[in-house]
Amino acid sequence: MVSTTGLCVHSFADGIALGASLFMSFEENSSYGLGFSVIVALLVHKIPEAISFGSFLVVKNTPRNQKIAAVGALSLAAPMTSFLTYLALAIQNT
Repeated sequence: MVSTTGLCVHSFADGIALGASLFMSFEENSSYGLGFSVIVALLVHKIPEAISFGSFLVVKNTPRNQKIAAVGALSLAAPMTSFLTYLALAIQNT
């Protein structure tokens, strides 16, 4: 599951960018454009990534339970990391 690990690390980086941009948008009283732009960019980026990854798992004949675990891990990596990044920045900023 090297591909799952690599994509999860990539998603962690996406989450850090998202969390930091949302923090800057909401906490620093700047415009909401930065956070919104990053959300749109990540959505546009994640949709083909998920389709490609799912197709890869199907072609590789991965068992169903492993597919669910891999897609679940990939799906949770960016939102979880963005929340933790936002929280860490909020704590540091108090």
